[in-house]
Amino acid sequence: MNKFECYKSFNETFTYSNDDGEEVVISNLWRYAELLYPDDQWPVVDSDGNYCNIELPEEFEYSDLYVNNVDVFVNDEDLREKIESYDDENFGEFLEDLGFTNIETEYDIFFNGEDSIKISKI
Repeated sequence: MNKFECYKSFNETFTYSNDDGEEVVISNLWRYAELLYPDDQWPVVDSDGNYCNIELPEEFEYSDLYVNNVDVFVNDEDLREKIESYDDENFGEFLEDLGFTNIETEYDIFFNGEDSIKISKI
């Protein structure tokens, strides 16, 4: 197996929507992620020292939240203020209680410059 260790490069995005078509988008950039790939998947090093076009594996773990961002696209001012002022770990459950449903979850690997991604073989 090939182990890819990402530093400040692994992003997770959740999109929630309600019956009115309003959305809340939560983005989490993680300080550390470990991605496991089969031996035949090894990216080519670019001329700047970065590894590019790394596909997301089926197995990965991440930890240590670096940056969290919440974008609220809600017309009702009271509801928008309620969402924007919520400060608890169970944010997804809070949105579901308000009638929102998780309609999409995306994972991305960002390339933030040289040495943002380290690779080792295990």
